[in-house]
Amino acid sequence: MTIKMPSRSAASTLGPGPLIGLLLWVGLFLLLRSPQQSLMAHDEGYYAQQARWILENGDWLTVGWWGDLVFDRTIGLQWLIALSYSIFGRSEWAARLPTALASVGAVVLTWRLGTRFWDDMV
Repeated sequence: MTIKMPSRSAASTLGPGPLIGLLLWVGLFLLLRSPQQSLMAHDEGYYAQQARWILENGDWLTVGWWGDLVFDRTIGLQWLIALSYSIFGRSEWAARLPTALASVGAVVLTWRLGTRFWDDMV
């Protein structure tokens, strides 16, 4: 059994319109939903605080929580938030920017994979 792959992706036949519309919808959703929640909701405050301590201490390798070293979480998100803080200053939107960009990137990746492997009828 052979699988026939299309020569062109459905994204090339549809044009950029649907993707742009999807990105606008996701961006609008993220912008409107974000101010309704406190930065302290869920784990956002935890990671934002660790990112603040990274910048204050200048130690990008060992992450702590109120003076104790923490080894039970990954370090990537704290680095991205600390980088965002260093570029845009410390604010709620700067703390949320890395996850918002990752969300938009996930939508684009899902769109591209869907149009690459399935036709425009899916």
